Amino acid sequence: MKIFNSLKEALEYQTHCPLCKKQLSADSKTKINKDYDNKFSFSYSSKSNEGILIDKTTEEITFTKIVSDSIKRKSLNINGQFWTSLYIECESCQKYSYNIQLKFNTQDLHLFEISLNSESITFEENDLITEIRNGYFSGETWLITYAGNDTKTTKLPLLKINLDNPAETLNRIKKLAIFS
Repeated sequence: MKIFNSLKEALEYQTHCPLCKKQLSADSKTKINKDYDNKFSFSYSSKSNEGILIDKTTEEITFTKIVSDSIKRKSLNINGQFWTSLYIECESCQKYSYNIQLKFNTQDLHLFEISLNSESITFEENDLITEIRNGYFSGETWLITYAGNDTKTTKLPLLKINLDNPAETLNRIKKLAIFS
């Protein structure tokens, strides 16, 4: 699993889509409050309108009230630790994304771990859709193919995605999938 030293480093992990070359962005569920351009906002509790703001530059964490039109995001709040995720995606082709897991202490409001949780790249050829999904926490790569109503999933040990040449990764994984 890749651990980042800062939120800035995590956001710069991949800034452009390896397929269409367009700039990546945080998904709409992450941008809960449009009043805060330089901050990400997350629901803190599903039972109240409490939220947490994380400044992208300084990593300062503050509590806030979340407005009623907010989208609540899945998160985990246990024993003073808050875990949530930041989903970065290509809004243009919608074929590449990665998920950053954020863990912070709610007592002294600091991030204590920022890690790459998963990464996904999708290919389309005729009526076949193929997705490579790396689960860095589980240490597995999934090759998922969709053809009409049929779905086939092949689980493999974690394999590196070559973001400079994604098609090479697909060919390599297809060859390995034959043996699993």
